[in-house]
Amino acid sequence: MDISIELGANKLNLRVTVLCETPKGFLVEKFQDDFYFPIGGRIQIQEDSLMAAKREFLEEIGFQCPELEYEGVLESFFEHENKKFHEVNFVYRTFLPNLPNLPNNILAIPIDELLQKDLRPNKIKEIINKKNQTPFHFILRE
Repeated sequence: MDISIELGANKLNLRVTVLCETPKGFLVEKFQDDFYFPIGGRIQIQEDSLMAAKREFLEEIGFQCPELEYEGVLESFFEHENKKFHEVNFVYRTFLPNLPNLPNNILAIPIDELLQKDLRPNKIKEIINKKNQTPFHFILRE
């Protein structure tokens, strides 16, 4: 069961993100509205963030994740569909020396191209581009 708690018009989510770099670019999931998310998803009850990152990688990419390096935390506050969200997102990084066959919705996009796309949350662009020290804790209010 995902850690996603609704309290009236508010919702709290605990999430993980895996920034996965390959020789062809970073792996991202493309959504119908032409925006992109890095690999990741919600943490489940009784699951730590590292376990969640490995599970999400396996679910989305289809094989075991290589070693993960902890980068930091993104804490986001935003509104979507008349609901106020508070998301705590643990960010990890990894490198795949060989690009596997990817599911159709997962793309490897070179960093210069990715920085021009609608990548969410937007702060991920700065993190991918390594313009911050780790570990970090960013608080984003939209």
